[in-house]
Amino acid sequence: MSLKKLTLLAVMSSAAAAASAAVVTQSSPQVMELTEINQTHTLQQFDASLGTLNSVTITLDGRVLSSASLLNEAAQTQIFGFVSTENFFLTGPGSIFQTFDAPLFNYGPSPIAGGQRVDLGAQDISNTLTFTAADLGSFIGGGTVDFLCTTAISNTQTGGGGNILIEQSTTAGCGLNVVYDYTADTPVEVPEPGSLALLGVAALGLVAVRRRRS
Repeated sequence: MSLKKLTLLAVMSSAAAAASAAVVTQSSPQVMELTEINQTHTLQQFDASLGTLNSVTITLDGRVLSSASLLNEAAQTQIFGFVSTENFFLTGPGSIFQTFDAPLFNYGPSPIAGGQRVDLGAQDISNTLTFTAADLGSFIGGGTVDFLCTTAISNTQTGGGGNILIEQSTTAGCGLNVVYDYTADTPVEVPEPGSLALLGVAALGLVAVRRRRS
């Protein structure tokens, strides 16, 4: 084997070990507030000096707490149905728009006697949404990226003659986690002159052995 081939092999071995996979995680805690919420989550961008960004994985943790009751204020029995859903919306850099629903209550339609109160109880619902960002460029730099998490409750009622009082109390919150998956760039180790000299001596020795055998 020639000195040139041995040197090339050593450099290639160093280059192969020069790149490695790594991740950086940014998080924003979940904060519960009376709905409707309008929460901004600010996270750091990926520092390009660390290496090459391969993907951005975003996880939204949504939680909603709600209690409700129905009161028939009429003297006569009313047939009444009630459905309640909390909708979560997440907007972010690179035209990100994601949404999911959290069903809260689904009552009837059922008869409610005059003056009767129906306690629907309490709901504590958590949901997680994970997705990958399509636009990596929005996440690269030395600044920050903002995500906006909002909610909108959707209540549907059927019947009741306009005499059913709905009492509902709701809080909600969003937490955010962003994972930057990247290939770390590390300096390629180039053999020192002394090491190259030893490599050259070994190569010359191999050449000399081959000549004696031929």
